Order: sequence, then structure tokens, then C-alpha cells
Amino acid sequence: MIGLGRWWHVGLHPPGPPAPHREGSEAGAARPVKAPGAGRAFVTAAAALGGGWLLSRLHLPVAWMLGPMLAAAGLNLAGWLHPVPPVLWRAAQAVIGASVASNLTPEVWARLAGAWPALVGAAAAGVAVGGLLGLALPRLVPVDRATALLGLVPGAASGMVAVSPDFGADPALVALVQYLR
Repeated sequence: MIGLGRWWHVGLHPPGPPAPHREGSEAGAARPVKAPGAGRAFVTAAAALGGGWLLSRLHLPVAWMLGPMLAAAGLNLAGWLHPVPPVLWRAAQAVIGASVASNLTPEVWARLAGAWPALVGAAAAGVAVGGLLGLALPRLVPVDRATALLGLVPGAASGMVAVSPDFGADPALVALVQYLR
């Protein structure tokens, strides 16, 4: 997925680490609460685990992804800065990648062998339509091109969210659009 961005670079920001949060850089941004790093990390982890647990008890789909996402969004809206250390960010990407790949058993590959031309064609058509919509969206609403493209191009939603900081896109908005799409 990350390699895709290196040649499919339609006006996106160059890959790199997530941009640091600048206090007051967003219109109407909440004033961040200055908490000790360990305390902030504990609150963020507890809220994320609580959100995942709650949504799983409600039997909602992808509860352990959406629950922590909603909890972190709530903390952010409340003015808490909750940066994820880069090493944990990369570890989370590795876990997601391994989790997806663990489902690609030899039996799955055998079942897909005869259908690959149709699957590749459908995937290419979906990416083309999503890409065109992603290029059009910034003309209609105030959103940057990287966020629009990563939000609207079909793919593994978790993967699109994971690579969004590498392209300067808003991960929260990418996640919202991916999961609502």
C-alpha cells in the first residue's frame, strides 16, 4: 500500500512522518490540556480499550477499530493531545498487515485463481471511480486532495487510514469517509 503512493502521487504531500500538531492551527481548535506524557498515554489507552470493549458488547461490526477511534476522537475534541509514538504507529500497521495476510490461505488463493481477471478489472474500476471522485470532492467541499483521495479510493480502510499521515491527509476524516463509504 505504501509503495502505491510513491507512483500514484497526484498532488499528494511527499511521504514522511505525520505532521506535528500545532496549537491553535485549526479554526476553532480546542485548547490542548497539558497533561504529563505518561498520564496522557494512560488516559488515551484506557479510553481506546473502553471504546472497543463497549462497542464489542453492543455487537457492532469492527468494534475494536471503531471504538478506539471514537474514543480518541472524543479525547481530541475535548482538547487532549494524544500523539501515538512513531514506533507504536508502525507496529500497529504491521499488526494490521499481518492480520489481513493471515486470511490469505492456500485455499483462498485456489478459489480466486479462476476469477482473477474479473477481480482485477473490478478493483481497477473501483480505484478509478474513487480516484475521480477524490479529485472532484475538494472542488465541492473544503477538504484537501490527499484526504479526499484516501477517503474515497476503495481499499482496506485501515490501510488507508494508516498511510494517511504519510501523505499529509487527515486520518480522522479519512477513517470517517472510508467507513461511511
